[in-house]
Amino acid sequence: MMNGKTILIVDDEIPIAEMFRMILDAAGYTTRVAHKVVDAKAVLKAVPVDLIILDIMMPGASGLDLIKDLRKDSAFVDLPVIFVSAKSRPDDVDEGMLAGASAYLTKPVSRTELLNTVAGALDSHEPR
Repeated sequence: MMNGKTILIVDDEIPIAEMFRMILDAAGYTTRVAHKVVDAKAVLKAVPVDLIILDIMMPGASGLDLIKDLRKDSAFVDLPVIFVSAKSRPDDVDEGMLAGASAYLTKPVSRTELLNTVAGALDSHEPR
């Protein structure tokens, strides 16, 4: 069941990134994984992606740094980004959404919640 969509998972916690990868691969998505923002930028230069699942707290640059950079680049200004973070205060969610996220999930995330949020973000960015 290939749906032709490529998702970049960016999370420094390898078990979480792998869990998301397995869930999304099983649902028919193509996935790429990066554990640091610098690696995510390299993937974005090399491979077209349809959506990013992005952790906020990572060593070096944060997920917020990455989304702010992406929103300044015309090639990525409309790319759907879903934050998945342990930061769950309303101020954290507001900061993520104001930075340009399509959605904000707090860890732990269920399989159903992840797949529904990914499908919704992709649907809302489909050309009409």
